Amino acid sequence: ALFFKGRPLPKFPIGIAVKGRPFRMLRFVRIRHIISFFVTCAVLYCVQMGPYIEIVILDNFVVTACIAGLAYASLGMRVHKRRTALVALAGTLISVFYPFWTLPTPLLIAAKLAVGLGLGVALFMRLGRTPTGVALFFLHTAVIGGICIFVQFIISGDIGDALTGAPSLPYCLPAGIATLTFFVCRHALRAARIRRVEAAYKYTAAVTIGGRTAELRGFLDTGNGLYDERTELPIVVIKLTSLYKAFDRNILRGRVKGYVAANTIAGTSGLFLVRPDKFILYSGNKTNKYNDVMLGVSETGFARKEDMLLHPSVIGG
Repeated sequence: ALFFKGRPLPKFPIGIAVKGRPFRMLRFVRIRHIISFFVTCAVLYCVQMGPYIEIVILDNFVVTACIAGLAYASLGMRVHKRRTALVALAGTLISVFYPFWTLPTPLLIAAKLAVGLGLGVALFMRLGRTPTGVALFFLHTAVIGGICIFVQFIISGDIGDALTGAPSLPYCLPAGIATLTFFVCRHALRAARIRRVEAAYKYTAAVTIGGRTAELRGFLDTGNGLYDERTELPIVVIKLTSLYKAFDRNILRGRVKGYVAANTIAGTSGLFLVRPDKFILYSGNKTNKYNDVMLGVSETGFARKEDMLLHPSVIGG
């Protein structure tokens, strides 16, 4: 009744050839029936083995789910929760039956690799990045497995036992290790991705005022649409503190060309306009020279660490 969920038994044997068509295995069995069957077997096995086996199964499920999540995070993809849950469930159910596998060691290794390959393909199938995703699934399996072996060595003090002996970590510790690794690695991957994206918006500029030149860091503010109404030059917003640090506190004396109200990512504030003698923007191996900009000096500054908020026009935008 659990296997067929109340459905009547099929009229024909599973796999029968009808009208010359090829055998159709599992013609009358749906995926939910197969899952129900294996879950039932796993529960019966847990009852036979005792209460501790449930914790081992929980460890397996959490570890597999964390590995899948890391594989998604490494590719910058959102975690597909349903796929992750199904793959973790499948991997856990298969691991329950590992003790019954009586294969030679080479075949056992090959079988486990095939299982891992199948789980990886199930995670990334139809998402367009299956080969890379499968490779990352194996990579993160090795990473978390290596951490567990290292922790086992710390606990036992015997590297040989940690490498060749049966896993003997306290219950739920593998799940804790995998969960911690998942959150730490996901945070690191996100931070690295943000830095990589922001790198395309960061520039260095050589600013010359009054015969003195200083190199200042700039960040491209795509929302900066400020222009000086009198000269029609684009305005590059610069912190007053950065200007004082690069030059001196008398740099503005006699050089202020106007005043404009600004509303950029720096917030709403007034900017004192200063015309630099020369403004050279460095972008990788290219050097773009600009003399036609105005510096908008912000007394309040802005949240970013860079010295300036660049106008899109200075890079040709």
